[in-house]
Amino acid sequence: METEKHQQGAQMATILDVARTAGVSPATVSRALNDGTVKQATREKVLRAANKLGYTVNGQVREQTEDAPTNNIAMVVNQLIRFYCPDIIAGTIAQTQTYDYRLMVADAGTPGNTVEELVDHLREDCDGFIPVSCQLSDDDIRRIYPVETTVLANRAVDGYSSVIFDEDEGMLKAIRHLVSYGHTRIAYAAGPEQSWTARRRRASYEKIMAGFDLEPHVLGPFEDGYMGGINAGDAVLLDRSFTAIITYGHNMAAALINRLAERGVQTPRDISVIGADDGLVAQSFSPSISTISPNQEVVGHEAARILIDMLKRQADGEPFVPTTTVIPGAFNVRESTGECPEPHK
Repeated sequence: METEKHQQGAQMATILDVARTAGVSPATVSRALNDGTVKQATREKVLRAANKLGYTVNGQVREQTEDAPTNNIAMVVNQLIRFYCPDIIAGTIAQTQTYDYRLMVADAGTPGNTVEELVDHLREDCDGFIPVSCQLSDDDIRRIYPVETTVLANRAVDGYSSVIFDEDEGMLKAIRHLVSYGHTRIAYAAGPEQSWTARRRRASYEKIMAGFDLEPHVLGPFEDGYMGGINAGDAVLLDRSFTAIITYGHNMAAALINRLAERGVQTPRDISVIGADDGLVAQSFSPSISTISPNQEVVGHEAARILIDMLKRQADGEPFVPTTTVIPGAFNVRESTGECPEPHK
């Protein structure tokens, strides 16, 4: 078969060029071209890339063979035990089963594994990726995840297809709910600065507060979860003028409510509390927690639908065109919000 030959004097292809073209790591290229242990489908993909670039091993270029799809999709989550994982997994499975795909779920939060190592290992066994709420930088995402076979869930990066939540709409509903109860001193407990969602959620809070001609009061940033809620609660206790607070996550909200209760500040009698990213904790907590939340089952369903469509278009030779799907913002009213109390003296 014909291969693309480099013109005399031009720079020869390297193992990094082959890895980039094949969408695998240099280590995988080395194993594939030196009869190491790799899946046959991966070996064929590497051989095709080597042929295309004219890359030689011991003076020879291997023959290209067909690369059969695995019909597997890998979902990569930060922590498998996070509250929304069951919902987003359920939505994804419902879609993959419809089109005879299988879902593999990998936990990037497992100690001892980097995301890059995990994805490199999964490349041999799947056709595409759905990273969920990925905390990597944009540059790292571009370096690790192949753009034409990846759909980002709860994250957006230029050039990638993604499914995201309309934070502005959800925040508008939450703040409007508080204002209807007479609240004007509404604080926000911010999440970790390295989180794309936390930065976006804080920006929505500041934007919507300005739209109501209310002064924003950002506390933190705090880590997500229990300790973040404890620290946010202590910050609220230092300024008792706040009659309502919105937190980055609902686990943070639950810990904050407990911390305030320890000091005699009751929710919602003395302060209204709203969390985000709805889940079992918010629904079963006492008082149950009002939340800003996307429907994660819909997020998973849409991410899988888009990825499967991308894979089919790719197989048909159609050009890749990234798409962004925005899930409507939702607000769940529960027991943790109520009438504005008299200002604390």
